[in-house]
This record gives sequence, C-alpha cells and structure tokens, in this order.
Amino acid sequence: MVMKKDNNGPELRKQAEERLRKRGIAPGMLSSEEEMQRIVQELSLHQIELEMQNEELQESRNKIESEHNRYINLYDFAPVGYLTLARDGTILEANLTIARMLSVERSKLKGRLGGFDRFVAYQDLPVFNSMVERVFQSRTLEHCEIMIENPGPTTTPTKLQRTFRLDAIIGDNPHEFLLSLTDISDTRQVLELVLANKELVFQNEEKEKRAAELVLAITAQKEGEQKRLSYVKQLENAMQSTLQAVAKVVEAHDPYTAGHELRVGQIAADIAREMGWSEEQCNTLRLIGLVHDIGKMSIPSEILSKPGKLSAIEFELVKTHAEQGYQILHDVEFPLPIAEIIRGHHERMDGSGYPQGLKGEEILIESRILAVADVLEAMASNRPYRASLGIEAAISEIETNRGSLFDPEVVDAMLRLFREKDYHLPD
Repeated sequence: MVMKKDNNGPELRKQAEERLRKRGIAPGMLSSEEEMQRIVQELSLHQIELEMQNEELQESRNKIESEHNRYINLYDFAPVGYLTLARDGTILEANLTIARMLSVERSKLKGRLGGFDRFVAYQDLPVFNSMVERVFQSRTLEHCEIMIENPGPTTTPTKLQRTFRLDAIIGDNPHEFLLSLTDISDTRQVLELVLANKELVFQNEEKEKRAAELVLAITAQKEGEQKRLSYVKQLENAMQSTLQAVAKVVEAHDPYTAGHELRVGQIAADIAREMGWSEEQCNTLRLIGLVHDIGKMSIPSEILSKPGKLSAIEFELVKTHAEQGYQILHDVEFPLPIAEIIRGHHERMDGSGYPQGLKGEEILIESRILAVADVLEAMASNRPYRASLGIEAAISEIETNRGSLFDPEVVDAMLRLFREKDYHLPD
C-alpha cells in the first residue's frame, strides 16, 4: 500500500529525513517521490511496532501489579503471623494475622515502644532472647516455643493461654530478622494424647505381664494359650488404631498428600520382607511409616500445599518436620525406636541429609528403608508443585544414587521387587 502525499504530516516527514541522514542519505538525494513514500511507510511501520511494544509493556506492568497485590493478600491473611524486627526487638513490619493474634491494631505495632518482647510472657523472655542471639550469631533458622501475653491498656498483662512456635532468620538486611508465629496449642494437645497413649501402653504391658504369669501357671491348657494370643492381638490392634488415628490428623493438616504415609509404610514393609525380615518386624515398620511425617503438624499448611517453588526460609521450615516428629514421639514406648527412626528418614549415606547429617551405619536400618520408600512414593505421586514423575523415573533416581544417598542393600531389594517380581506400588 502506497501512502498518499497529503496524508503525510510534517512531523513524519521530519522523522523520515532524520532517518535518511543517519543512513548517510540527504533528502535531496532521493531519486523519486516514490522512494520518499517508501521511507515514510517504513517509519510508519516502525511507529506501529513501538506502539505494540508499549502495549506489551503495559500488560507486563499490570501483571506485576496483580502479582504484587496477590502477595500482599497472602502475606496479610496467612494463618501464620509474620513480623520484621530490628535487633533490639522493635517491630518494623507486621501482617494482619499477627495483629489479630496479639489483639493490637497493626498501626500501633510498628515502632511500638519496648518492641515485641513486651508480648512475651515474663518466664519465657530468656528463651526468646537466647533465640535472637543465636540467629545473629549463626545466621541460620532458629526457633523456640513461648507463651504470649497482651499488655493491653492496663498494667496487668492478659494471658492468651496459647503456645506459639517462633521461627526466626536473618533477612536481606543484616541488622533485622524475620519472625513467624504459629499457634501450636492444638499440636500440643496431640502431643498430650500421644503421652496419654504411652501411659495406656504401660498399663497394657502390666496387664500382659499378669496374663503371661497366668499362662505359665496353666501351660498344659490350650485355652490359656489361645487367650494370651488373643490379648496380644488386641494390643497390636490398639497400637495400630492409635497410629492410624494420628496419621489421619497429619493428613487433615496436609490433605494434598493424603495416603502418602500409608503407602510409604506398606512399601517399606515390602522392601524389608524382601530383605528377609520377619513378618512381625515388617508389620512394625509399616506402622512406623503411618506416622513418619507427624512432624509436619508443626508446618503451616499453606507452605505444605504451596503450588510453586518454596523460598529458602520455607524450605528450611519444612525440613524441621523430621526433628519435630522426634520431639513428639521420643517418649512413646514401641518395639522399635520409633522417634529415632522418624528423625532419620531424611538422612543420606554420604551425610548430605538432615537434620543431623548422619552417614552410613550411623543411620538406623529402618530409617534407610523408609528413605527409599519415601522417595519412591513421592516421585511417583502428584505434588502441589508438580505432576507425578512416574515410577520409572523414581526407580532410576534411586538406582543412580545407590551407595551415595541410599543404602545399597535396600536399593537392591527394591530393584528385585520391581524387575524380578513384577511389584506395583500400593493404591
């Protein structure tokens, strides 16, 4: 299409002449009016391209603004309280959740005289101050558990009667630290239930001893033996029911991975059976698998179900679930050291795992079996941040890291199941 001369404005002609000069051509050197029109048309197209680029730029700005507003909403309405504190405890930033937790308007929190430590129960101040010192010394994620008080308008603090877990880490500014507050009062109740179950197990053990004495007195009687076996079975069922109930509590906190713990326990038992373990040992390992992620009760559910990549702070927080599981179960009596086994299921043979960085034989064999079962099930299942990678990819990953990350004997048993015995993952 050739543009008519009377439609070319003086400004467009001036641009055309300037572009010609940059190319080393004086306007008077043009051979014809058609040549000038061609150059002007080229400039017009260039102008349209610039307008399209400006539209794309505006669209990008709108997207950035939308994502920024979305982040602000997630920050303000998260179920976890977030604070940015100066080293002396002065509150620099706070989300709406923490304002509701402390029953104080957010505008009155920032720069509040006396800082955040005014909300810490007096008896817990040494614990809080110690955590702050550790954060600035180690520059790593630190945590503690405290009670919160509301100073309020009176001189007598109001106890909130709630226990909070505090996680702190240094942010981009080396003189400030980020603090998250999670209400763990309900988790404490679960712990009390576990401890109460420990007492029940102790009582059952006493009853089992009395039953054993009775069996010794009537060894010649088949009926007595049958009663003892029935009683032992009841104890096993009671323990299994308890662990299944705890597993359901964990799944309710992280519904996206519902069934994960059940499948990991079954896979671990099948691998152990392939390694020559007794049925009793395999069943016990299966029960441990039911609660191997109980420590995730202490992790905010929005982090567990986050569809995108976790931040460094969020990943460090998720990694604490192994230690938290140990803290919840270390007083529970069980045929195997259940708390130690759960704490070690993310340890790796070369020491690259967590939370203790154990190596080789330092890791309990039960933990080494759970590690393979956990990775196998996780890679073969859907997750919030990705679709299933497939069972073949999971097997290849574990085989590739045989000896470096995973126990060779455990890996070989797993490979035999799939390649020689046509094993399939449980539903």
